[in-house]
Amino acid sequence: MMIQGPVAAGADLDEVQVRDLMTVDTVTVTVDDTVCTAAEVMLEAGVRHIPVLRDGRPVGMLSIRDLLAVLLDGGSAP
Repeated sequence: MMIQGPVAAGADLDEVQVRDLMTVDTVTVTVDDTVCTAAEVMLEAGVRHIPVLRDGRPVGMLSIRDLLAVLLDGGSAP
């Protein structure tokens, strides 16, 4: 059974609001988490991007591409 969102179901994009599409239960990492922790959280949540927090406030966005660059380069930060 495949679940379709409003856009895939043919909704009028001029009428669809962000709240209709956004993820409600977000997962995050902190600036103090390791690269491996971030990768595990992203894999478990099935997401390709994850907000990065410092003191509970967003300071950046981490993508799977960012992680791959570090992991494939032997752990060097970009």
